[in-house]
Amino acid sequence: MATDRGEVTEELISFYSTLARGGAGLLITGHAYVEEIGQCSARQIGIYSDTLVPALTRLTAAVHQNGGRIFCELSHAGSQSVMPNIDPIAPSIIENAIFERQPREMSADDIERIVVAFGDAARRAAAAGFDGIHVHGGNGYLISVQLAVQQSPFRPMGRRRRSQKPIFSRGL
Repeated sequence: MATDRGEVTEELISFYSTLARGGAGLLITGHAYVEEIGQCSARQIGIYSDTLVPALTRLTAAVHQNGGRIFCELSHAGSQSVMPNIDPIAPSIIENAIFERQPREMSADDIERIVVAFGDAARRAAAAGFDGIHVHGGNGYLISVQLAVQQSPFRPMGRRRRSQKPIFSRGL
């Protein structure tokens, strides 16, 4: 129900307003992609750019006006992207078993960029008035695959010295 570039629409605002008016205790958006190559599917909510904040702000204001609370679910599709214009990335070149897409193996620069993208998205969520965030770390999306030992030959968390911070703690 978002636009092709991930902007919240009046249709989406109406949908969440109806849920809030109905008494839902906490609403969590569908997963919102934190960078453009992290988009999973068409018409998905984006939170990858400051230009999307005004529409997200209208969404949170409408939910709050109807007595609701709303979290933004931050995600990166990784190899689960079905967008034809996106070359998916993943911790390894293992083909995605669900979508049969061959990802590009992530570099250290990719990881750093994505960590920053999640941090920037969290900042945008706060600026837009969300009551909190939920980081989507399951169902085969990028974070869950990164942390899955059996699919990830690149394990920065496992190779670090005790004195080093985990790579995913930076930027958030």
